[in-house]
Amino acid sequence: MRTEYLRGFSIPQSGMSVRQMVFWGLLLAVALFLRHPGALLMSQFWGEDSWVWYPQAYEQGAASLLNPETGYLQTFPRLIGLLAQGVPFHLAPTLFALVAFLVQLTPPLFLLTGRLDQAWPDRTSRLLFALFMVALPNSYEVQVNLTNSQWHLAILAFLVLQSTPPQGWGQRLFDGAILLLSGLTGPFCVFLFPIALLRFVAVQDRSHLIRLALVSLCVGLQAITYLHKAHQRVGTELGASLITGMRIIALNIEIGLLFGQHAAADVAGSVFWWQHRSPAVVLCLLGIAALTYACMRGPTIFRDALLASALTFAAALTHPQVSVDQPQWHMMQYSGWSDRYYIFAMLTLLGSFFVLARASRPAVKAAGVSALLLVMGACVRDWHFPFFPMSDFYTKAAEFERAPSGAVITYGIQPSPMTAQIRKR
Repeated sequence: MRTEYLRGFSIPQSGMSVRQMVFWGLLLAVALFLRHPGALLMSQFWGEDSWVWYPQAYEQGAASLLNPETGYLQTFPRLIGLLAQGVPFHLAPTLFALVAFLVQLTPPLFLLTGRLDQAWPDRTSRLLFALFMVALPNSYEVQVNLTNSQWHLAILAFLVLQSTPPQGWGQRLFDGAILLLSGLTGPFCVFLFPIALLRFVAVQDRSHLIRLALVSLCVGLQAITYLHKAHQRVGTELGASLITGMRIIALNIEIGLLFGQHAAADVAGSVFWWQHRSPAVVLCLLGIAALTYACMRGPTIFRDALLASALTFAAALTHPQVSVDQPQWHMMQYSGWSDRYYIFAMLTLLGSFFVLARASRPAVKAAGVSALLLVMGACVRDWHFPFFPMSDFYTKAAEFERAPSGAVITYGIQPSPMTAQIRKR
């Protein structure tokens, strides 16, 4: 066992038994369901689910797999869009939501397996982190919808790169499928490539070489797609400035994680927040201090997570898709806009609190424990998903299924009050 995996998260333990994994798996599944029961019980399409994945699969069949979206291949949601053609139209959102639910549940479950024992040996803190992943505050946008499942899939791919070599064909197929599906869904393979390279350089075995090869293949295919097709993002100017960037980080990553999205919205609506720059500057400096300490004292998995999240967040700031009529950074400095861009960064900052909480210095330990307690409180405050009124989807779906060829049906989707259209073949 390499010592680089152990530094920071001590107390090595073996992986959980099958019975323990089943217990915690059921607990996490129930928690995720209770956080947003409407996602499965009253499923509705979300954003691109109904604008892109389903209608293009319906109209083009397998050929839709080759269509780039925002400049990249989006293989995973397109595959599910094709799969949904085998069920009646009114059941397609339920299928989408069920798949999104399983994808969101898999990273915390995989984190608890014995394959992460070397990267993070302390099972207790790993279990607590897995619970935080399910209850993460300030993350409504990525809760149980297929369009944003790519973010959870990327987290899972990162964990695969950190895991021990697979044993048996089942684990090999799982690792390969996750790396390929994530790599061919959005640009995340670009941000995970340095991680795959660093892991191979550190370990230099056949398993890590195969992982590096798979990630490299995805990078190449996504690069060809991006360069071959015209860039498809539609947006406005960035409106970037140093203080705006600090407000984005302080509000949506730090305040959002420590106090929840509701508190962040209150802060963003206060006059004091906009009249004074000092709160954003101080919060950013404290966050940098926490991350720096954890980078120096934490394990390799934290440093890899910091690198991946930094690359992902830098790309999000450089090419965000938030508004079609307002400067992008201007909208991002408010709470509730594009939560997906902050998921990696929030999880990495959360990881730094775990490192601080295990510090030998009382002051540092107290800071880490206090931060974790604040995050727990934020999880409680942000637990329930915001209420969205039920759209007319099921009524319109029944109308669509009875409609003659060529009929065009307009129906509501989430987040409301958005709509989509579909033409009957």
